[in-house]
Amino acid sequence: MKKSYNKLVRDRIANIIERSGAIVKIRTLKPIEFKVALKKKLVEESEELYGSVAKKEITSEIADILEVIDALMEVYRISRNELKKIKAQKRRIRGSFNDRVFLESVEE
Repeated sequence: MKKSYNKLVRDRIANIIERSGAIVKIRTLKPIEFKVALKKKLVEESEELYGSVAKKEITSEIADILEVIDALMEVYRISRNELKKIKAQKRRIRGSFNDRVFLESVEE
């Protein structure tokens, strides 16, 4: 039975699936397709994190998210230093999440 996925997967996934005896159809994405697919993958991994409960599962999903973020940084040529600077600036201006502030509403 054929099952369609149409999604970005890690580099070795096709080989792993083929070793089980399945026939795999893959293609290499063009650069613009890859950027879009990475953004979709980040959403997918974030949804999986949202559905996680156990620490081990949460840790695994965060690792997946970081792998996608690393790939995004590479294709958009964003350095860790650049991110650190922007993160520090946002923290200085807007704060962090340490106080667990939950905005319920604003009336104007």
